[in-house]
Amino acid sequence: MVKQKDEIVSISKAYGIMLMVLAHAGLCVQGQHIVYMFHMPLFFFYAGYCFKEEYTKDIKRFIKRKILRLYIPFLIWSLLFLAVHNIFYRIGIYSSEYGYNNDVSYLYNCSDYISRFFFITFLMSKFEQIVGGYWFVRELFWASIVCCSMLRFFNIVWLITISISLTLLSSIMNYYGVVPFILQLTLLSISFFLIGYFFKKENLFQYKTYLLAVICLVCLLICAYYYPTSMLTFSVNNVIPYIISAISGIYLIHCISSETPSLFKKYLVYIGDNSFIILTLHMLSFKVISLIYVFHYKLEIVRISEFPTISDIKSSFWVIAYFVVGIILPLGYVKIKNKWLYILK
Repeated sequence: MVKQKDEIVSISKAYGIMLMVLAHAGLCVQGQHIVYMFHMPLFFFYAGYCFKEEYTKDIKRFIKRKILRLYIPFLIWSLLFLAVHNIFYRIGIYSSEYGYNNDVSYLYNCSDYISRFFFITFLMSKFEQIVGGYWFVRELFWASIVCCSMLRFFNIVWLITISISLTLLSSIMNYYGVVPFILQLTLLSISFFLIGYFFKKENLFQYKTYLLAVICLVCLLICAYYYPTSMLTFSVNNVIPYIISAISGIYLIHCISSETPSLFKKYLVYIGDNSFIILTLHMLSFKVISLIYVFHYKLEIVRISEFPTISDIKSSFWVIAYFVVGIILPLGYVKIKNKWLYILK
């Protein structure tokens, strides 16, 4: 039974990371609105879902575990991409004309490197745009530690109520410029972690019916249509619909995962178990397709630096190409790394 549940979690994470890559690959706006309503909350949710009560009895051990599994990989990859920033700039991956969320790049000097090294190492911020999704790693790291500390002393229902209330309050305060957005982001991350833990503790996924699945689908579609947002853009106006749609989407993904044909399970489990490396390398992998696209349509070479993909792609074929390469290349890296580690042993 435990193995089956672990499988479902891995498969759900596979669907989540594939939806993330698809959204970044140039999925239509309507599709992006739906995906963004639940795909990142899904990962916080399952982190809480997999949390074990025994961790609260040895918080130091849990923190060490999170440092090894989240902070160290974050630090290694962030500093690696920081080190090659100027190389990426010179070969056209970065440019002064295009950038992630219009954040254009420039050649770093010694002061820039030192400053970013400090922010990456001690604040887990100002990482390179090629790993723009690393905000998730930072938030998961802190949310996990905070939740582990609180669950030792407080009731889970009370904690969920307080965390959602504080998320709403911080959203109001952010609206008036009193607190920074990152506070409400962290509080929302904590909320989804706690909700995941509550689902596991109360075994709520035992209530799987077609009627409930349809209700969740309707909730997700309505919220995506009337209150489109994401974890990085939500505000006081849509935070409650966002939480509702996120839970609805996660429930749907869990149901789909539990009914996934055996033929695909092995591959999806592999993708889900390597979601971190896909998060890390998918945008860099996109550059392969951008390069092909630029040469195929004889565009200016600087357009390779558009993030995450070239903005005005001419057909869905290129969206599929971005998606496939964004999954396959990171997994190829894992295969090669594991093969070399095996040889070195």
